[in-house]
Amino acid sequence: MKRITDQSDAAEPIIRLVNVHKHFGRLRVLSGLSVNFLPGRTTVVLGPSGCGKSVMLKHIVGLL
Repeated sequence: MKRITDQSDAAEPIIRLVNVHKHFGRLRVLSGLSVNFLPGRTTVVLGPSGCGKSVMLKHIVGLL
């Protein structure tokens, strides 16, 4: 029997984004973004200015 030491190993994601696309006019901001946020885990979203970090977060909270 496999022992699970971290609950996130067996948990379903609390937030799941699958193949998210977002454009503002001709500007492509998100192109096929897929990510899982697991319970009990810390996830860092890191990238240069203009790469879509805030747009992703706005999708998660329902502002876009």
